[in-house]
Amino acid sequence: MLTKRDCVNAPRRKQRSLWERKVTNSILAERTKFILFFYKTARQPFDEILRKIETKASPYEPYYNESGDPPYLEEYFEAKNGINCVGFTAISLLSESLEVYFNYLTRGDKIDREGYKKKGAFKGGILKGYKKIFAENYNIDWDNCPSDIDELEQVILARNDVRHPSQIFDFDLTHSSSTIKKYRKPIFEDPNRQAKTEVSFGNWIYVDESILSKVIDSFNVFSEWLETEMFKARHPDI
Repeated sequence: MLTKRDCVNAPRRKQRSLWERKVTNSILAERTKFILFFYKTARQPFDEILRKIETKASPYEPYYNESGDPPYLEEYFEAKNGINCVGFTAISLLSESLEVYFNYLTRGDKIDREGYKKKGAFKGGILKGYKKIFAENYNIDWDNCPSDIDELEQVILARNDVRHPSQIFDFDLTHSSSTIKKYRKPIFEDPNRQAKTEVSFGNWIYVDESILSKVIDSFNVFSEWLETEMFKARHPDI
């Protein structure tokens, strides 16, 4: 039975939920915005080194080399490795943001995550596990999402491949065979380089600014849609 206090507090609860939803979206947008800012800013010095080497600008003027190797080869590959590491870091930040985001959205709802893990819900990855959680606890079907869920999954897969490299010589890493089996043409690869590479050498992981921006847009569209659906689930009469 509703009391007078319940009636008075109802509009406040609705207002608080709306405010919280707005704040959450703002935080997520700022977080992904920073990841893109970090990527673009952090790779600039490495891009500048490559530009100077390729244009033979100071301090990378040509010099005589008896080995026959191109000059500044070591500096060139160090800059390439630097660009790769910046991209890998951006992928990792974005992937970790997803899990933090899901935990934040479901906080206080007494979701038995460990129970879901024991039942194998997360065996196929974070997205598969949380897709089941949102379907069973909030009646939200991710298949209705306007965003490309596959792009979000490829962020997680690329992050896993980066965290578990198959070689130690440099930071020129490839997608795992399991990733390629699921996504024959991963979004995080250099199409120009891939076209010139033998299949046996693998699909190289490469983060391009335009692709990263596109994936971040998909993430933001997904989060906005999901929070709208969460609000509907929690306030069916509104």
